[in-house]
Amino acid sequence: MHSDQPRASRVEIHENLCHSESRICATLALPLGKKEEAMADPITVTDDSFTKDVTESALPVVVDFWASWCGPCKMVEPIVKELANELEGRVVFAKVNTDDNLETPTRLGVQGIPTLIFFRDGQEVGRVVGFRPKAQLLKAIEADLLQTAS
Repeated sequence: MHSDQPRASRVEIHENLCHSESRICATLALPLGKKEEAMADPITVTDDSFTKDVTESALPVVVDFWASWCGPCKMVEPIVKELANELEGRVVFAKVNTDDNLETPTRLGVQGIPTLIFFRDGQEVGRVVGFRPKAQLLKAIEADLLQTAS
């Protein structure tokens, strides 16, 4: 039987079932009766909030420059969310939509997306352009942002 409605993704099914306290969560490797813990999502930054949120941040910041139409940006998004959760309290993760905020990416010389720029003490200390696997992004973040001064 063919339906004209799009198929729900596994994540959508998971969210719908878990939030209705269904035992089917167990098939998705979640403990029965438990819902997913909230993750530290990246903050949304605009041209107007960039100085306050990024350059004045007490913690190092990774800024993900992205757009909704960008395929590689969609591939980076879940990795950035995972890293934001894993490095919570050590690094702030932020997102700038390049379609809605033209000034900041232009000023910083962002020529392709996704671009992740690393800031420490308000200064750019590194950047990654294009999709990279999680291990490579973590290695770059550790090298550029989490190194200890000697």
